[in-house]
Amino acid sequence: MNEFLSQFSGMNYNRTGEFSEMSDIPDASPASDSDSRSTSARVSERSVGIIASEHETELDRGYNKRKLVRYGVIGGTVIMVAIFLYLIVSIFNQITVKNFIGTSINDAKTWGITNKVSIEIESVYNNGFDSNHIIAQSQDSGKKIRKGSVLAFQVSLGPDPEEIIKLPEFESMNTTQIYAWKDINKANNVNVMQENSDEVEINQFIRKDFSNPSITEDNYTRKDGLLIYMSKGQFEKNITVPDFRGKFKREVDTWARQNKIDVVYLENSSGNIPKDCIISQEIEVGVKIAQNTKISFVVSTGKAVIMPNFSKMTKEEATTQEDISVTVKTQYSATVTYGKMISQSVPVGRQFTDETVKVFVVYSEGRPFMDDLVGKSEKELPAYFYDFTSKGAAITYNITYVDSSESKGQVTWMSIYNQYVEMNTCVEIRVSRGNLSVNLITEGS
Repeated sequence: MNEFLSQFSGMNYNRTGEFSEMSDIPDASPASDSDSRSTSARVSERSVGIIASEHETELDRGYNKRKLVRYGVIGGTVIMVAIFLYLIVSIFNQITVKNFIGTSINDAKTWGITNKVSIEIESVYNNGFDSNHIIAQSQDSGKKIRKGSVLAFQVSLGPDPEEIIKLPEFESMNTTQIYAWKDINKANNVNVMQENSDEVEINQFIRKDFSNPSITEDNYTRKDGLLIYMSKGQFEKNITVPDFRGKFKREVDTWARQNKIDVVYLENSSGNIPKDCIISQEIEVGVKIAQNTKISFVVSTGKAVIMPNFSKMTKEEATTQEDISVTVKTQYSATVTYGKMISQSVPVGRQFTDETVKVFVVYSEGRPFMDDLVGKSEKELPAYFYDFTSKGAAITYNITYVDSSESKGQVTWMSIYNQYVEMNTCVEIRVSRGNLSVNLITEGS
């Protein structure tokens, strides 16, 4: 045991558990706290009689400091690299916002797709920007935003179509002023038409027409149609009138359509100008006229058929007329003597250019004359009296059947015969029953 303890005599046991020889403690100036603690340890170790080993180990007093410095450098480097990488990623992941105000929303959508930025749209009516153009944006131009961000835009729908527009007094405005008013008020459905006028000065108001009768100056909105007519002044007289006499009407129509001439046609018959050809024209050949000038032309209807006076003809002569189809009738009359004309269906002197002209002429049969019908058969009476009624005489008859030796159905007596009668005469007629013999009548007599 003593021998074991003697091995530690003069030795120093360090903190690592190893033994070393004790060296003399040198005299030194006051040391730091760490040096004092080392010295105290060595003194304490010597006091317990620990024997130093054969090898001497020197303590590195700056090791911990260098270790801390090394870790600090490494940590700082890592932080700097991380910051650098973050800055690099941030720079490449940022986009500079452009100024889209006044441009089409389609341009902003294309930019958003290219730069992976979501586009949000709010549509509002606006008089200052055209439809589908950007009014405002949520981020100012030049500002940097990250990819994947949302950029909001306020987009114009154009002017409000339902807005009521107060109409000015167009009568006091010229063409330039009306166009300026239209642009200021965004009245896109107002159209200005210019037309020539002989009465209104150039560029002055002529009239206005609304697209719907229900629209008035008080309820006119931007969506409603309005047509304003302004004067272009008088037409220039630069159209030469040709000679159309003897030419067909269709040639006049073509010329008038090409030169915007207002044509009026009058008709007249002609014996030497073919049908549908020009007989005469209002304005002389070679005269200069302007557009919208009105010209009248006389057009031939061909050779005319003039209705004659049939009262100066007999009914035989009436049926021999050329170019006229004449139908002759006769009629009893109490006032018109026999053979004279009572009426004709077409007035005298009327002109016709048709190939066939029809006319009905009635001549008088005079007063009706009643023949002696005694001895006639009863069956002949209807036809005889029908001739009166068909010619305008309302003559009738009554039949009385009597006992007689005459043949059955034979007229034996009549109240009026062999004389002129009135237009509404009624004749009494007796007809035999044929039931008596001649001998019986003789004996009775």
